[in-house]
Amino acid sequence: MLQWNRPTESGSRWQTSGSFAVNRNGVLRWGGAAERADWIPDFEEAVKAVEE
Repeated sequence: MLQWNRPTESGSRWQTSGSFAVNRNGVLRWGGAAERADWIPDFEEAVKAVEE
């Protein structure tokens, strides 16, 4: 029997990815959940946010 969206040890196989950047004090400066499955974050934007 084929099962769709069956749970895994760490949650669902349909988990959302994301990218985040924190500064040296551990403060979140940039990021969020992926908008789509093919979303590629702008890491240059992340570097600028951390350097500010």
